[in-house]
Amino acid sequence: MPDAAPPDAARRVDLALARAADGSLALHLRVAGGRAVLRLDVGGVQADGTAVEEGVETGIAPEELAGGSLALAWDDGRRERWFFDALDPAALAALEVGRLHPLRPRRDGGRVVLDLDAPRPPPPEPAEAESTEADLPPTSLGSRPAAPPPGDAEVIRHLRAALSRERRRAYRLQRRVERLEAILAAHGLPVPGEAPEG
Repeated sequence: MPDAAPPDAARRVDLALARAADGSLALHLRVAGGRAVLRLDVGGVQADGTAVEEGVETGIAPEELAGGSLALAWDDGRRERWFFDALDPAALAALEVGRLHPLRPRRDGGRVVLDLDAPRPPPPEPAEAESTEADLPPTSLGSRPAAPPPGDAEVIRHLRAALSRERRRAYRLQRRVERLEAILAAHGLPVPGEAPEG
């Protein structure tokens, strides 16, 4: 199947995944000639980030990514949606920790899906120096816009994205608490917040 790449050099998307030691994923994104919005499936609810040209979204659960997509808005007005559902969960679990694994788009019927490509070496560590705000790494894919929002609509989008991120974090924390409670219960230990039996 042919690759689904923007037709000219003015439009380009660079995507790569990295796996953390805890099994979560980080999506590295750079768009030339447009902006992108990462949409993740968080507990059956589609959670959107803000439109960005470049950024890194960390702490993504593999199942959140599998149900997600990337919405692209090109500067010429064209819009596309690329889907992550073709990524094999076993391949995601086998990704080498700390290494960037590029994603490439391909057409699958009338849709564009993303596949894993050969891995790249991790980005070089920045030199140890006194950090200034200008030296900081790119912000998360929705943490804050690069410039102050120009109007009310942009402020609303920014606040909705922040709320969406906080809901995702709360959902992940709730899942972690439930797993720990299940472990305690399986070992016959009291679960904090519950009255002990007997």
